[in-house]
Amino acid sequence: MAKVIDWKKIPLTQLAIGKNQVRKKATDLTELVNSIQKVGLLQPIMVHWDEDANKYEVILGQRRFHAYRQLWSDGDNSEYESIMASVVDVTGDDELELKILSLTENIAREGLSEPDAVDV
Repeated sequence: MAKVIDWKKIPLTQLAIGKNQVRKKATDLTELVNSIQKVGLLQPIMVHWDEDANKYEVILGQRRFHAYRQLWSDGDNSEYESIMASVVDVTGDDELELKILSLTENIAREGLSEPDAVDV
């Protein structure tokens, strides 16, 4: 079971998209980017340390991560070079648990394409 072991700001350069993400294609981030610029990040992303990649793997919050990357790359926006994250330790059947966590977050979201939903 995933257990939160830390909360911290992580540089975007130390993050990678999880291999168990159900959303395969980027969606329009305009509303999310505008919201983050206006009120900030309301919910941190969730990550775990991936020894093989030597980076944090994004489990939940792929769209928030991409929105931050977009804001950071849009000029001199150093405030977006790091993002708040809950760091979890995953034990047990890791791959299945990570896929379930990712799917759970996306189930309520509109815009999960039929191929993405079927690929689960």
